[in-house]
Amino acid sequence: MQPCSSPTEIAVSSVLPVPVATQADCNAFASAAEALARRRAGEIAEEDIQSFLNLEWVEWHRGALRITPLGQMALIRIQGRGQQPA
Repeated sequence: MQPCSSPTEIAVSSVLPVPVATQADCNAFASAAEALARRRAGEIAEEDIQSFLNLEWVEWHRGALRITPLGQMALIRIQGRGQQPA
């Protein structure tokens, strides 16, 4: 087996399905972020946590959930959408 000669070959050969956030995910994430800020992760539904993990918006770190940089960007977009006039 020959090694890959470029990063492109690696990316193409290891393509995985990308999870897509639903509107329900976005709505739940805004509330979940508030709960995490208050250190109340127990208020977040297990199904929502699994969705956020799949979307890579949160990660487990030393037994606690924390928002990832990708989750921070998603949160900014979610909050920005809610502030724009209809």
